[in-house]
Amino acid sequence: MAVVDSDGTRIGTVDKLEGGHLKISRVDQKPRNQHQYVTPDWIAAVDDRVTLNRTFDEAKRVWASEPYAKRHHLERAI
Repeated sequence: MAVVDSDGTRIGTVDKLEGGHLKISRVDQKPRNQHQYVTPDWIAAVDDRVTLNRTFDEAKRVWASEPYAKRHHLERAI
């Protein structure tokens, strides 16, 4: 399923649900096998795609600020 930001720009694809968060592969990610996590409070809507309530630039700043998965304790079981 596609993931788009609040402006409607496609930023990635849902890989799976992990620890209550969406694990996504980003369209600009290099190497391509790396992922980012989207916390549930970032999700504005889900229909034929997941729409976030922030822009791609805002999301990238959070992802770059610290180890996002560690901060959200994603290693625990669902």
